[in-house]
Amino acid sequence: MSDSVGIFLFLSQFKRLLKQRKIVFRARNNKTVMFLLDNDMNANDALALLENLDVQHFQKGPEEDHNGTPGNVMVFLLPWKNTKLYIKLKIWKDQQNDDTGCVMSFHD
Repeated sequence: MSDSVGIFLFLSQFKRLLKQRKIVFRARNNKTVMFLLDNDMNANDALALLENLDVQHFQKGPEEDHNGTPGNVMVFLLPWKNTKLYIKLKIWKDQQNDDTGCVMSFHD
């Protein structure tokens, strides 16, 4: 899925999940928490910025999640103010077999 069509499909699915509010925000490290605090942002602010992601922002993926949980991880770099945001996303099937998205990292 590292080609532009696969990236486009991933983003289309993720943005659909955003609209359906089927995204969880689970920062796995303090970088994300500190970035949000330092920039007076909350999870909803970060989710709003994700609507701007496009194929051109793709950095790497898909990769397996290092903790062994299902779903593929994709990384994007999104220009924001005077920096680039490192954004790590994942989509998987939940217990009801519905697609669910996750924001794993969101920081500079």
